[in-house]
Amino acid sequence: MRNRIFIFPVVAGVTLALWLAQPNRASGESSVPQTNFVSPNVSSRPNVNLPKRDFNLPQPIAGDWRLTALDKTSMLANRENKLAGLMYLPTAIRNHLKRNPEEVPPMLETLIKLVGDADTEVSLDAALGLYDLGDYDGIALKRMEDLLKDSWQFQNVQGTDGYAQFELTEKVLNALQSANDHRLDDSIFESWQKQLGGETHIHQIDYAAFLEQGGRKLPEDYWAERARTHADSFALDLLKARYGKKYQSLFKDLYGKGNSWAAATLYEQTGDQKYADTLVQQVSKAVSAQPHIDVPTLASPLTQLSKIQPEKARDLVAPVLLDKNEYAVEVALDGLKTDQSAEAADLIYQAAANRFEMSHGEIPGQLVEALASRTNNVAQGRYDELKNSILGKPQPSWHNAGPYYTQVEFQKFDQMRPPHGN
Repeated sequence: MRNRIFIFPVVAGVTLALWLAQPNRASGESSVPQTNFVSPNVSSRPNVNLPKRDFNLPQPIAGDWRLTALDKTSMLANRENKLAGLMYLPTAIRNHLKRNPEEVPPMLETLIKLVGDADTEVSLDAALGLYDLGDYDGIALKRMEDLLKDSWQFQNVQGTDGYAQFELTEKVLNALQSANDHRLDDSIFESWQKQLGGETHIHQIDYAAFLEQGGRKLPEDYWAERARTHADSFALDLLKARYGKKYQSLFKDLYGKGNSWAAATLYEQTGDQKYADTLVQQVSKAVSAQPHIDVPTLASPLTQLSKIQPEKARDLVAPVLLDKNEYAVEVALDGLKTDQSAEAADLIYQAAANRFEMSHGEIPGQLVEALASRTNNVAQGRYDELKNSILGKPQPSWHNAGPYYTQVEFQKFDQMRPPHGN
């Protein structure tokens, strides 16, 4: 399932005036929790660090053009063709300029024209394609800014259901994040203020997390209220990293409500074993549930227990890795991601080997992938051992994909290995 990194429920019942003070920039060591969309070193991020390009966009010229299965007339015929064509047009322009830097690609004029399309989704896709090419006369950045300022009014999006609206804004934020581009931070800050004012839908983009990860420090009261109201991991991690034990009373309140994050944090802050024991009980209850593992209640306590007592988490989760429920296996592997020990690699290796034997030759893809993607040398050695063992066995007779099925599968896993693992 693809992570949706910016979607977050609106913080309700909070007075706008409380947080409209001028924001300041974070400095010194970062106390911002890391997520999968951020630079790990916030304080050193430049204001603008656009991707390096070996060409400059020339003055566009009008004209017809044709690619292998696409031409100007058919692409502009309807909305569906425009969206399909925009998946390839920026790449075609890039390749053209790399091969013929002195020759203006006629597709560039079409791309720029589509930035002004009446359909919001077409317009934004064109703007993002142009932005990735380096932009032309600021057209793409201006379109992206306009969308951020008017994020909640997408009358021109076909079949708008709320979710599609946020996907468009997410595309803009992802593009800015990838480029370390802070030129639209003020517009993003204004959108965050509108969230506080209740001008938005109930499920919204997490502008606050984006701004913090970019170095703009938001008020402490905002994060405290958000953590108190929603107990989301980003707000809690930020309070813990930035303010230490100051909010321990809040963490204890959450612990009393069964919050596993609070249990792990209080164990780290106090050393009291009762908090770790609570997580052990939660994981044990989920794993031993009948008639099936209680997967929804397993994920959070397992992840937190793995952070503070990884050896105990490994012991409890070992049988889950052999379960027939692939979702349960996925949750178990996610819970072990923070445990990069040799023991964790051995556990995954043994589970993969056992699953392979139990299935009479079916490759346990989730387990093999988890082993291949681990960065430590023990895991990589175990992956090689598992790969050689499976490749050395006869092709399963039940499989009709041909004699090279196993080799092809491991080629996919090899691509997931860290650079030093090959």
